[in-house]
Amino acid sequence: MDARPPTAEDIAVFAMTLYDATASTQASYYELCERNQHIRDGHARDVPLHSKLLGTSSAASASIN
Repeated sequence: MDARPPTAEDIAVFAMTLYDATASTQASYYELCERNQHIRDGHARDVPLHSKLLGTSSAASASIN
């Protein structure tokens, strides 16, 4: 097992990998929140008409069907 301490380059690579993963996750989270808001507002194309009328999400209406 390698017991050497991490170099500055090791730390930089780790930090950039962590930053990229965090930025990607954050972007996906905000896209999901925006899509969910569109569903709640009844503006999403894939929301069935009855869920717009009942005010339910597409997932809830799928479980009803």
